[in-house]
Amino acid sequence: EAAAIHERLGNGAGLGMALNGLGLSYRLLAEDDPDPKSPLHKSAEALRLAASLWKQLEQQDHYAGALNNLGITYQAMAQRGLDPVQHLHQSIDVIQEAVQLRKAQQAWLSYGRAQTNLGAAYLLLADLDSPRAEHLDLARVALEEALRVFAQLDRRAYVQGVRTELRKVLQGLIEAGANADRHRARLKELAGG
Repeated sequence: EAAAIHERLGNGAGLGMALNGLGLSYRLLAEDDPDPKSPLHKSAEALRLAASLWKQLEQQDHYAGALNNLGITYQAMAQRGLDPVQHLHQSIDVIQEAVQLRKAQQAWLSYGRAQTNLGAAYLLLADLDSPRAEHLDLARVALEEALRVFAQLDRRAYVQGVRTELRKVLQGLIEAGANADRHRARLKELAGG
């Protein structure tokens, strides 16, 4: 209803906010839904519209946020078995754009969050698509960057969360035989810090 009101009034910014909120709400509804397909598709559609609108309005901060949210919705779709490989590739595409925008904006906290979400998408993709080691390494690169940023910002809770995910990625790389010695050494570093 809010989206319709803002659209009637010609309030593009209000419409963008309403669509973003609608997309997030649909994603939350899907969490407990035994059949999440409809709410997740509605989430993706609302977030695509929000991103498109923010881009048209040249509101780069909101555009990057909508892209990041859309990427998370695509990950949720994949996790619920809805064309998982396709949705993870879509997630990676939109989150990579959000990462670049956040870096250009020097919005470091949001940049770190987007890098974390990018790492999560690659980690999920590694379990579903080949080449596993390549996807894991891309996850490692994104998570290492997120860890660096959060450490510089002294965001301890974020650092801890990223370290946990990074350990999973490094373990997967070791199991895949990809630079196992280097990744074991990095795991030791993380355990010490």
